[in-house]
Amino acid sequence: MPFVTTAKQFLEDPGELAEDKKLDVMYDTVGYLLENAIGLKNAKSTDKIIKFLNKRGYAINRHQWEIEVLGKLRDEGIFIASHKSKGMYIIDTREEAENFYLQYLKRVAKQKYRLEFLKDLIDNGHWESTPITKGNFDVGVSDDTIHVPPSPPPPPPPSPKKSKRK
Repeated sequence: MPFVTTAKQFLEDPGELAEDKKLDVMYDTVGYLLENAIGLKNAKSTDKIIKFLNKRGYAINRHQWEIEVLGKLRDEGIFIASHKSKGMYIIDTREEAENFYLQYLKRVAKQKYRLEFLKDLIDNGHWESTPITKGNFDVGVSDDTIHVPPSPPPPPPPSPKKSKRK
């Protein structure tokens, strides 16, 4: 149960998140999940979590919560897992951890495919390109140079309208 332990430790010491403007929401999210959603069998829908937080006085919507709370908690090692039809939960078993790991791998594989597809379009898009080196465009790729299309010229100014008055 290292995931439960990590979540409990976060409540005692938020570490890197101590100064985060959403720390209170993070505390209440983790506390709610520890009380109500340990393990897949106890998963809670995101809407239920948001409703709980709203009742506690936080003006936060699903999108904000996913980015400003869930993502940051996961970045700090508090793996709040998700299941499409069951909801969010703190991982309780090795099997849950392995399933969540595989779910992440699928997401990464999709993103990798999209990046490769985009790079192919950039490289083979039959347009004039401006080379950008890794030094001034850090994307974490191993190629020495990537090519991106030049910025399009600004649109022409609108034509002066003729008055319809006579």
